[in-house]
Amino acid sequence: MRPSTGPLSPELEALKQEIKTRAHAEGKSYYDILEVTPDTPASGIQAQFFKLAKVWHPDRLPPELASLRELSTKVFARMSEAHQLLTDNQRRQEYDALLEQGSGSADEQEMVVAIVQAAAAFQRAEVLLKKKDFAAAEVEALAAMKGDPEQADYKALYAWVCAQSPRSQYDDLIALLGQALAQQPTNQRSLWYRGQLYKRTGNERRAAKDFRTLLEINPKHLDAQREVRLLDMRKTQPKEDKGILGKWFKR
Repeated sequence: MRPSTGPLSPELEALKQEIKTRAHAEGKSYYDILEVTPDTPASGIQAQFFKLAKVWHPDRLPPELASLRELSTKVFARMSEAHQLLTDNQRRQEYDALLEQGSGSADEQEMVVAIVQAAAAFQRAEVLLKKKDFAAAEVEALAAMKGDPEQADYKALYAWVCAQSPRSQYDDLIALLGQALAQQPTNQRSLWYRGQLYKRTGNERRAAKDFRTLLEINPKHLDAQREVRLLDMRKTQPKEDKGILGKWFKR
């Protein structure tokens, strides 16, 4: 059925304007989006969401308003986000705390949700790395890094997880660790991992520099202490004479 090109009925005109208003509304809380109050129980929020879905689901859009499907989808997506968050007890508590601080708009909450999800992905990546499930760890570490790109630890972990897979060069991972250190010059994880990758590439001078910098930040970092000692020993060790005379005098 092709949408009518004639004038809209008063009801459809009102719905059209409401779709536009809701789609461009900024700063509304998730409670406002679902038209509930902060003391509404999860069961009430669920019931309200289903009620709104009967009106706002894009598939319910009248043919005459087909041109507004993208806006309608945006409105319903916000309602779905609100429903998912407000029916999750822990996330709802975090959201209510934001509201008490004077924030908590939909845009702000989206950012908070992304940060929380990134932190969870980071923790899963660490566990998977310890289990040597490198493929799964890489997926989680990448999700953490993309979800909260401001965290130097997330970049560092992703680089290190990627380094566990066979590869012929590490320039891209070393560069990523450099980005993490540009964000947070004292990030111990980034210094440790980059030092290890410099060692793999044979650049012992740069490796030693990272390990020494790490020890300046944390003198009790035992692994860095060991690496510096080993590198210093290799520097002071005389090179073995591989020639015939060298072999003769070693007898």
